[in-house]
Amino acid sequence: MFSGDFKYLIAVLAVAAGVSLNAWPAAAYVFGKDDRVPLPSEYSHLKHKIGFLHSRKGHFGCTATCVAKDTILTAAHCIFGRRGKKSTKAPDDLKFYLPHTHMTGHYNSARVWHVGDFLPRNVLTGVGGKRAVSSRNIDADWAFAKIGSNTCNRGNLKIKSLPMGEIAKAAKSNKLIEVAFHGDREFGKTLLFTNNCRVKGVTTKRRRRSVAKTIMHTCDLKSGASGSPLLMTVGGQLTIVGLNVAERSSRRYLRRGKKIIKYYKRKPTHNVAVHPSTFIHQLNQIAPAKIVLSARHMESFQRSLKERKLYAGKIDGVFGPATRNAIRKYERSISEPVLGIPTQKLLDKIAALSSPVEQTSKQIKAKPLTEIERLREKRRTLSGKARNALTLEIHRKNMERLTAMQNEWVIKNAGAASGSAKP
Repeated sequence: MFSGDFKYLIAVLAVAAGVSLNAWPAAAYVFGKDDRVPLPSEYSHLKHKIGFLHSRKGHFGCTATCVAKDTILTAAHCIFGRRGKKSTKAPDDLKFYLPHTHMTGHYNSARVWHVGDFLPRNVLTGVGGKRAVSSRNIDADWAFAKIGSNTCNRGNLKIKSLPMGEIAKAAKSNKLIEVAFHGDREFGKTLLFTNNCRVKGVTTKRRRRSVAKTIMHTCDLKSGASGSPLLMTVGGQLTIVGLNVAERSSRRYLRRGKKIIKYYKRKPTHNVAVHPSTFIHQLNQIAPAKIVLSARHMESFQRSLKERKLYAGKIDGVFGPATRNAIRKYERSISEPVLGIPTQKLLDKIAALSSPVEQTSKQIKAKPLTEIERLREKRRTLSGKARNALTLEIHRKNMERLTAMQNEWVIKNAGAASGSAKP
């Protein structure tokens, strides 16, 4: 007898300094001969559109693709770093990396999580407010993330929902390709390519015309390829027609009566990609959105939601399940698309209806951020030497401000003392 199981193609990493990574794949996802090769020169432009995600805290990595100037597409379990159950600690150091345009061996990077958040405020996923993906809803294992605007500055890939028959036909003629970072081949350094794929389960005329939720295929993959795109040339352009998320395996077992007395080794049967029909419509919602990042603006958002009795949590500027649910309730009440992410558009709307007593977004704009506050907000987007340098600059500015305050206090008290002295 046989039983089935899903395994996610997430790479578990042992990380050295910098971005040079070594990975140990948890299992093999190669069918027959290994057909993976380094990215051919004709596809070299993909190096600036397909990058990788990495978390030092979570020790994992995945593949991700630029789909707008500041938006990437990946698997949902790559955002949270765990599968099957909720992770206890958010991988808020998760970053997206792309090779630098002019400096070989260097990378542009952007944060995916906002530091301190329990849920990523700038991410839209198929699993909603959950921080776990179940094998029962594998078609929900997708995520769009808003990142720094300069990261995907070399272009992006379009997404298209195609009938299964077209995808299967392209696979038969080796026109369905898969490009990803893999855990066993210098993860983060080398993009691998394969076009020796087949699509399974498309056997009837009805299925060929249908648009399924998942695509079962045999492209060769290893751990780390989660979030990578299945690509086809559509209208003269390489287009995303699937999102790799997992591998499906089966294993034989021996049963005596109702009791299973022995399991045999699992055997991979196919890899699984999510069909774009499940997520393509969400891109138009998140791509143009401007996410509220400032803690001050987030607190104002929470106050406005609390005034309408939609939010009962703390006014702390932290994005979590309670804030997300409150935003979703507010979106329903004004007939907006229900996304559950804090956008500037929503903040402006709710602030316009706030009472005069409440500190609104307009009042916040009337009181601009100080220079030090602006530097602190900028520091959230940086890492490494750039972040350390800005930290020193903030410290210097603070010392200058304290010195100025001390001098002002000395002058003020000296004046008061001389004024009260007897002639």
